[in-house]
Amino acid sequence: MRSFWRNDSAPLHSHAAWSARLDRKNRRPGTSAPTLAAVWAGPVELFGALHRQPALLGLVIDDVVVEGQSAVDEFSGPRNHDLVLRGHLANGERAVVCVEAKAGEDFGPTVARQAKAAAAIKAKADDATKSGKLTTSNAPARLEGLLKRFVPYPAAEQRVQDLRYQLLTALAGTLSEAKDHAACHAVLMVHEFLTDQRHDERIIEEHDRDLWNFCTTVFDFEPPGRQHIPWCVQVPEDIGDLKLYLARAVTDLRAITLERNTTGA
Repeated sequence: MRSFWRNDSAPLHSHAAWSARLDRKNRRPGTSAPTLAAVWAGPVELFGALHRQPALLGLVIDDVVVEGQSAVDEFSGPRNHDLVLRGHLANGERAVVCVEAKAGEDFGPTVARQAKAAAAIKAKADDATKSGKLTTSNAPARLEGLLKRFVPYPAAEQRVQDLRYQLLTALAGTLSEAKDHAACHAVLMVHEFLTDQRHDERIIEEHDRDLWNFCTTVFDFEPPGRQHIPWCVQVPEDIGDLKLYLARAVTDLRAITLERNTTGA
């Protein structure tokens, strides 16, 4: 899928590029032109990011699964992706895209906080077992397994302690989704939103730091800066026969942004 403004000589790779081209008379929030741009922002942002990877050009989406579930490990049940897209390329290779959506929320607990929570859950389960109630907790084993699988640094290092646990489970779920559907390409995409209800841009700055730490600690590369959003980068090393990519888009749906950003087109 490719998106254009008025003709195929003016490609659109983001919602921002689309909304900035609206005529000033068509920019009132809630009217048809900006509403259409907002409703179609997902596909435009997705393919705007993927177009940066030649291997993913021409991706055809076959299925869209909302709250798609993927296994993380052997210890407990699956985790939910906000969106899972399954598709294929022109050469027949399969691809999956697993989307983590954020509108004002952070990425959840750090590894340090998750370790404390897991230990507390384990202690509670152990106490219940001693009192004759059969119960177990695999929370510490799950965290330990994720760190052993993905992080090449000692768990005690600050960069590891500061990792967001949710990004590790999202990565595991994306790899699981790719395996289950025999995909040759897998994309873990973070799609963030600024809205009139969730408009504090400091959360985007926090995401910048978390994604930078995630990429440098797990994959040993620096992600593109915010000026390159939407972006999609291939992880330096393939995982078996799988090519893994990380992607990011930020969609600004605030009325004030719509009103102030215009090219006069």
